[in-house]
Amino acid sequence: MSPEVLGKHIGTSKKNILLLEADKKHFTVKSLLQICGFLKISADELFDLKTTGLNKKTWDVCLYDSVVGFLLENCYRNKIEPNKSDIGIWATLAYKATVGCHYDFTQMQLFTDALVEISQARKYPLPKHGINHASIGIMLKRSKD
Repeated sequence: MSPEVLGKHIGTSKKNILLLEADKKHFTVKSLLQICGFLKISADELFDLKTTGLNKKTWDVCLYDSVVGFLLENCYRNKIEPNKSDIGIWATLAYKATVGCHYDFTQMQLFTDALVEISQARKYPLPKHGINHASIGIMLKRSKD
């Protein structure tokens, strides 16, 4: 598919699509959701992310894609170059916590910000099997000490 066609369908220019492809412009949650929706794929497919422990038959693709978008925005804002493995693990943890704690989008964004901040500090490894509101609060407090 050409950049012109994709740009037209998601409401942006060919130039912006080319900049996204060249990693010179960064995805926002909105642009990620628009592209995934138009292409009829999820963010994990777009970025070839490996999710862990998620049953794709029952997960909310829009919610997961939003989590990925928030993580990417946070990484770019903080000049962090995540690898696919980091994003896949962070997205899985954030998605599970969001569903488990019934977060709204604002809380989800704050949670993903904290998740990236904590994992980049490398002081405290993230649990591989799950994370919740209480454990994020504890890790945030420790990371500031």
